[in-house]
Amino acid sequence: MRALNIIKLSLFCCLLLQLSACGFHLKGHAAEGEGIETNVTQLSLGGSLKYNEVANAIKQQAEQANISVIDGSDLVITVSNILEENTRMGGTQGADVEQYRLRLTASWEVQVNGQLLLPKDLAAQQIYDYLPANQLSNDQEVQLIRAELEQQLASNILRQALAIANNPPTCDCDETEAGTTPTKP
Repeated sequence: MRALNIIKLSLFCCLLLQLSACGFHLKGHAAEGEGIETNVTQLSLGGSLKYNEVANAIKQQAEQANISVIDGSDLVITVSNILEENTRMGGTQGADVEQYRLRLTASWEVQVNGQLLLPKDLAAQQIYDYLPANQLSNDQEVQLIRAELEQQLASNILRQALAIANNPPTCDCDETEAGTTPTKP
């Protein structure tokens, strides 16, 4: 019996070692210094929504990546609009459980050295169960899901903005040439 317990413990330890060796991390628990790699040291947040939850999450994540958030930087991230949709997806017979989809869409843009490089929309969504008999719990769950979606949007916006800032697109053409179309004779 003792030999069987030793074998089970050895097998369990071996599985744990394999799991840690594959690079697995729980969501939100990346090791210190992992994640965003960039040569950007400063960025600015612009627009009228620079104090909303998504912008605050961008600021936190930037500071965790040792990027200073200041006014007047060459890299400016502007979150211009956040749209929240809560759509009923379905339910069970008798409406014991209903499913909803919470979707957040952020309109944002990035400017590098005053040049607008990328106006874009990003979305994050999650489906959740709604129990009509438990309203307080449902509201708390929606708030937690909304906060998680805001973190996801912030992470995606910051990663894309830094990728653009690290490799800004170049154009060797003259602006007047780029805006003209050939005329037909």
